[in-house]
Amino acid sequence: MEILKNLAAFVIRFSGLGYAIRETAGRRNVTVVLYHRPQPDRFRRHLEYMGRRYRFIRLDELVDALHNGDWSKIPPRALVMTFDDGMKETFALLGMFREYGVTPTFYVSTGVVGTGRRFWFSPCSCGDVTKLRAMPGAARREMLKGTGFERETDYPGREALSREEISGMKACVDFQSHGRFHEPLTSCSLNEKSDEIKGSMEEMEKLTGRPALHFSFPHGDYDEADIEMLKWCGYRSARTVDCGRNGPDADPYRLKITGVNDNASVTLLAADLSGIIGWLGKLRRGSLTGRHAAKPARDVNRIFALGKGLRRI
Repeated sequence: MEILKNLAAFVIRFSGLGYAIRETAGRRNVTVVLYHRPQPDRFRRHLEYMGRRYRFIRLDELVDALHNGDWSKIPPRALVMTFDDGMKETFALLGMFREYGVTPTFYVSTGVVGTGRRFWFSPCSCGDVTKLRAMPGAARREMLKGTGFERETDYPGREALSREEISGMKACVDFQSHGRFHEPLTSCSLNEKSDEIKGSMEEMEKLTGRPALHFSFPHGDYDEADIEMLKWCGYRSARTVDCGRNGPDADPYRLKITGVNDNASVTLLAADLSGIIGWLGKLRRGSLTGRHAAKPARDVNRIFALGKGLRRI
């Protein structure tokens, strides 16, 4: 499968297909890419490739255009760069952000950054992540306790950015919310959802001195109740891991991505940016709507009933 993927990437890049897509579907739509903790040398090659072909814009520029209905300020071939989690290794990329003139959005887990806590899905903490993601939050935490993991315990050797590193990056990085403890929202109770969504908003302001206005769904899992809660709490956008580009009619609470694998070769990067690799992945899974598309939720009617009172949860 990996050989076929690399062969497809080679064809997409060197046949001119990637260029054609970038100059048509990609020209007036915004590409959003997602990283976690790329290696600096490989990331520099990514920046060099993207910098020659795209115009880096801030997330706020995209979200403002969607809310205002005015696409005139979005340049051709615009690209928004995002990072999830807030891993400590990303601090080493700060100089490159300045060098290439990009202001990435870092969606960080506010209950983990600035501490010695671990992410619950860390290899040091758990086994089968897919199985644990599907469990109700309380049951998952109880099972993890059996492995010796407590989400509010400081461990030797931090995994996330420190407060000092975040402070040093604020001038070049847009810090936003990725929940508190990276809990899969679709397996959370209503109160647990509120803790992740509203609680992280409050912690972000304490951490950076700026309000959190944008959210990234942990693990890419979300449902209609999560989107309604984000709106009531005052968030202006949410980024998914659904595959696609974002045009003038995009839903700001369902922003799509086109990748990218952290340490992909430049050829695979070019294919990821075309969107074809992601589209083929959706086709292979048997759904063109994407594996992570929003699901109906039992709690959505309760959220409508709570209305603005949800802000006080």
